[in-house]
Amino acid sequence: MTKDAVIALFMRIAGAMLWLVCAGLLARWLDQSDFGLVLYVFGVTTLATQLAAMGFRSTLLKYASRVWNQGDSTAFSNILNQALVVVSINTTLILGLLMVAARTGINIPVSSSMFIAMVTGLAIIGSGLSEMQRVALRAADKMFLSLFSFSILKTLLLIISCIILAVINRLGVSSALIAFTVSCWVTLLFEGWQLQRVLCSKARARTEATSLIPRKDVSILESTAGRRLKTALGIWPGDVGEALMTRSGSVVAGVMFDLETTALYLAAERIASVGQFFRGAVRKVIAPHIARAASNSTAALQSVISQTSLLMLIASMITPVIFIVIGWFFLHLFGENYTRAYPILVILLLSELSWSVFGPLNSIMIMSGFEKINSLFRFIFSILSLLAGLFLSTNFGIIGLCSGYLIFTWLNNVCLSLFLHRKKIKTGIFSIRVADIKLP
Repeated sequence: MTKDAVIALFMRIAGAMLWLVCAGLLARWLDQSDFGLVLYVFGVTTLATQLAAMGFRSTLLKYASRVWNQGDSTAFSNILNQALVVVSINTTLILGLLMVAARTGINIPVSSSMFIAMVTGLAIIGSGLSEMQRVALRAADKMFLSLFSFSILKTLLLIISCIILAVINRLGVSSALIAFTVSCWVTLLFEGWQLQRVLCSKARARTEATSLIPRKDVSILESTAGRRLKTALGIWPGDVGEALMTRSGSVVAGVMFDLETTALYLAAERIASVGQFFRGAVRKVIAPHIARAASNSTAALQSVISQTSLLMLIASMITPVIFIVIGWFFLHLFGENYTRAYPILVILLLSELSWSVFGPLNSIMIMSGFEKINSLFRFIFSILSLLAGLFLSTNFGIIGLCSGYLIFTWLNNVCLSLFLHRKKIKTGIFSIRVADIKLP
């Protein structure tokens, strides 16, 4: 697990830096309102991708990692294909809704024109399918390939495209969005190619193996498409809640404020997301391990949670503290106007610190069989966070919007931690032991 953590951490650091470079270049080359619109589309794409997954990100990881460990590439493919079909349907529906919104003149940035609606919808389709393939690569223990496609390849393609467009004096909102959409689809094709290689290799290894798991041992997992759908639907409200809590701020900002003010929020959010990249790296690494430990024994589960909580403490503590100190400098790199977003950045970073205290709660809840309770908590607190953000933003502006997210992020994690404590599962800093400081 430590090797995977190092790989994930390195890739996420590289990816975070590339995203900052990309955002900085766009902020320098585009007008503030145009920059706000482009990043708004990026944010909507991320939010819609999470919603369209319909709980299959965690479900795919949970089931696919188990059958992969048993050596059944056929079952693995069936689970992945089910997830891809569901996401294809959902993302296509989102594309249709965006086009209807543009046609009827609904006044939000992503439906301000039919072109923007179509490009955003196509980006969502490519991003949604790509997300499922990345999860499949994680389940197949291909952490490097999974993170490379998202953290490095996708962002690097976007940066190169924007540089070329700027050199030939063709960089604008439309061309930047086309470059973003193309990067999503190229990444999708790359991941599909890598998955085919991985699956073929696994199939050959199984054929050549002298000791195979009997088919009856894996057929239960392989044949339960209905069970996977039921699990995904149980997880989905939690994914919706998490997506709303972490991503809806930028969407609300675009609706409540002008694009210049929204650009300030998005610039701060982009820098604060570096901290989320570190936390996300740990979550991506530990989720399959928690799933496997949960199927063994409570002692094994607690041991994995203790180690991963230490990793989460380090990952979620270092970046927020660093960027609270030097965040103003990074905002200045975006442009002089963006330094006004520093208070927003500080509030978002303080929210991130809750994960250092309470650990990878989402992964623990889902992989331990508490996905419905997790979904209930996250959905309720996301709605409360959204309502609080709307209320506070009308009285305190963009700072009020951020404050709602801060308050309910901490409250959500406190409640989840208390629930697990009642189940005799310690998480976060309360689970770390002296022995865990020396990871294997």
